[in-house]
Amino acid sequence: MQDPTRQYNGDEAGFQLDPRSGRVLARRNENVYAEAGGTKEQVTALITTRADGKLMPTAIVYPYKRAVPKDIVDKVPEDFMVARSDNGWMTSEIFMNTWQTVLLQG
Repeated sequence: MQDPTRQYNGDEAGFQLDPRSGRVLARRNENVYAEAGGTKEQVTALITTRADGKLMPTAIVYPYKRAVPKDIVDKVPEDFMVARSDNGWMTSEIFMNTWQTVLLQG
């Protein structure tokens, strides 16, 4: 329990691609409208650190029904992991695969 190389902390953050907003700032009497959002599609990042300060591989979950396009994968840093789900949200399967990789590299 005292070994900092065996203590991990991970947190995920979701970034909505189509946020829903009910308010718009505009000048008085200006005609403004916005299309309704709310598809709940997002990109999720899971960032994990170890108690000794080491940053473990970050996982990015993209919203794709099939494989993430190669041009996107090629732009992701080499030490990141790329995953996909239908809406870009973290799933238990992606989480477990990420942690298995983190623990193997730890």
